Amino acid sequence: MLKVLSSGLLVGWDNVTVWLVLPFIGTLVANAVWFGIWAFVEWRVPEARKIKMAREADRQIILTLKSRLCDVAMELVKTQKSEKALRDVAEEMRNTNRNMNARATEALK
Repeated sequence: MLKVLSSGLLVGWDNVTVWLVLPFIGTLVANAVWFGIWAFVEWRVPEARKIKMAREADRQIILTLKSRLCDVAMELVKTQKSEKALRDVAEEMRNTNRNMNARATEALK
């Protein structure tokens, strides 16, 4: 009931009920639907969390293997440098021996 009086607007309980109770009920229904959907999502999320944790574990393993591979590569480079230095020393010793043999041969002639 809605009446216009000289002192103002008279609103009946039916209008108050419609404008107060219906939004309240609508809010409750909307919250129930929202939390129902969210509960379904949360029910499915543990599988996604397990997948994410497995991916993270795999990523950590890959990073560990990469660091080991880098360490091995650095050791390989050091070894190759040492081998080259040893080859250079051996070549230098051969050249020195050749020179000494040539000088000794010259001295004996």
